Amino acid sequence: MFAQVENDIVAMRQKLNFFMEKSKGDDLLIEKLQTELDSKRKIELIWGKQEHKIMEKERCIQQLQSELEAYIAEKKILQEQISNMKIKLDMSSRERFQEFERLINIHKNDQKQHEIHLLKSENEKHKEIITLHIKTIKSLQNTLNKRWCYLFIPSLVFFYFTLTAFKEKLQTLAQEQSLVKTSYLSIIHEKEEELELCKHLLEEKNCAYERSVASLNIWEKQIAEFFNAPSYN
Repeated sequence: MFAQVENDIVAMRQKLNFFMEKSKGDDLLIEKLQTELDSKRKIELIWGKQEHKIMEKERCIQQLQSELEAYIAEKKILQEQISNMKIKLDMSSRERFQEFERLINIHKNDQKQHEIHLLKSENEKHKEIITLHIKTIKSLQNTLNKRWCYLFIPSLVFFYFTLTAFKEKLQTLAQEQSLVKTSYLSIIHEKEEELELCKHLLEEKNCAYERSVASLNIWEKQIAEFFNAPSYN
């Protein structure tokens, strides 16, 4: 009887030890599962934060892309404006150059016409003077012939006074010719000064055009550098 009870107690103790060992194993398994669950929750929390950051970065990228497209559109508009400004500046400079050329040609033509007019006037005066000299010589010759025919001896006094008058006329003619030449040279000098002034104005306009083109190129370079500069946002 006691032996049976003892055996039952031993069997119960063995079962109790078995259940205790099993309970410890279950506790370890539960603890392991809880640890894995906590790790999973932490991973999910970290993944949620990373996903939120990724979404924020995507929104930033979309915003930057929109800004970049706007910058590209503005740059294209500015380039078109610069091209139009260059075309207008070239056309304006070409028109001004043509206008200066036209003025210079008009000035040259006016100067040539004036020179031709002066030469014609001087030629007419020379013709008149030559005609007057011929008439005077003929008159002197007729007078001398008459004197020789009637007196057989030329009147030296009359010839002297006539020769003196002829010399005075020649001196007067030389003075008139000198005055005409001086006036002609003065007009030529004034026209040359006007021509030099036109050339100087043309050079100034060319220099201003070159400075405008240089400023426009610098401005275009600055705009290109601004749009090509790296963004640090």
